[in-house]
Amino acid sequence: MKPNVKLLAFVFAAIALLASVVGVWLLRDSRELDFFQVDDASFSGGPLMLDPLELGVKKKLAEEGDGEAAYLVYQHYAFGLDDTKRAQPWLERSVAAEYPIAIKALANLKQMNTN
Repeated sequence: MKPNVKLLAFVFAAIALLASVVGVWLLRDSRELDFFQVDDASFSGGPLMLDPLELGVKKKLAEEGDGEAAYLVYQHYAFGLDDTKRAQPWLERSVAAEYPIAIKALANLKQMNTN
């Protein structure tokens, strides 16, 4: 009996597709778990903390007008270090650079403060 080559190719392609979908799904789950865990005990700020080198790079980019970088520095201070006083200027810098997420975040903060 001669195997149907097209059918075998289809079956192997379907198995490969299924394996990649499952792999991505498993990777997604592991990333979600890692989001809440900190591997290095000396790095206790959580997932929104930037390491010192990355923080320096993001600050430099933010100072050059990069709104996304400014927003990441804002998150570092606001949520990683829980220091809103140091975070606020970076959010304002991000808004000034017209970074949409920062604009929305600032609007939400203002709305929360008026309620």
